[in-house]
Amino acid sequence: MSNNNNNQVRRVPLAKLKAHPKQGDIYETLPVAELRALADNMKSEGLRDPVEVMPAKNKAGLPAGTIVDGHNRVAAAKILGWRQIDVVIRYDLLDVDTDAAEAAYISANLRRRQLHPLDKAAAALRAYELEIHKSGFGDMDYGEIAEAYARISAAAGYSGRHLNRLINVLRTPRAIQRGVRDDQLPIVMADRISRLSQEDQQKLAAEIQSLGDVSKIKLVAARYVGAPNGRHRGIGDAFACFARNLKKGLADLDGRDLSVSQKLIATYESTLRLAHVRITHWLGASETTGKDIVS
Repeated sequence: MSNNNNNQVRRVPLAKLKAHPKQGDIYETLPVAELRALADNMKSEGLRDPVEVMPAKNKAGLPAGTIVDGHNRVAAAKILGWRQIDVVIRYDLLDVDTDAAEAAYISANLRRRQLHPLDKAAAALRAYELEIHKSGFGDMDYGEIAEAYARISAAAGYSGRHLNRLINVLRTPRAIQRGVRDDQLPIVMADRISRLSQEDQQKLAAEIQSLGDVSKIKLVAARYVGAPNGRHRGIGDAFACFARNLKKGLADLDGRDLSVSQKLIATYESTLRLAHVRITHWLGASETTGKDIVS
């Protein structure tokens, strides 16, 4: 929020506020349950952050009262039956052009931690497109383009690789995306679906839509792309993952009484013995060669 003196908090009627024209294109509507939870919080705690809106006669051509940040707060206020709400009029956006005004809208909403990863990815992609357009794609070298993408990825809180996955999912049919949003379809699997032909994607989407039980989405998708088995392609990656999990487990045990019931040990005995064999092999190879120990 700007600290400009002109951007003072004031109370305005909800009827004067208007949804941003990009709201439906970039961000999904907050689920009803989450919206009601927000309304309950606002009822008990009050409005923590005022809604940010565009000023009248702005250069971007948006109607006065267009929401820059706070669509869900406005929706929650309507649930509560509020007639007015605190806003900050963003006079600092009065003279910016259309792209800059949209970038401000995306930036404000990209900070929201409760955004679904797909919404963050959609916002990050649009922010990247705006930055490239502003700088002139033809005038940028590969390094500058890559740097812009890395900067946008970091702003969304993702690695470039993970953002790529999410963007791929955004290009699949809505039924696939809904499976991801409902936590019934892993992002990695949805990414693999995005690489299918458009015809196969549409067939899969139709099957998903016809399901009466959403918990079966993953099983249906597996017929098209195979069930992800969690195995790494390279031994180096598999070893690194094993070592990270082992380190995390050892940290969890640190400082505790290490006595464990014989029943529990017996349950995991084969796993412990196999781990002992592998670790002994790796450490022995390391002491012998001083080089590569993953084989």
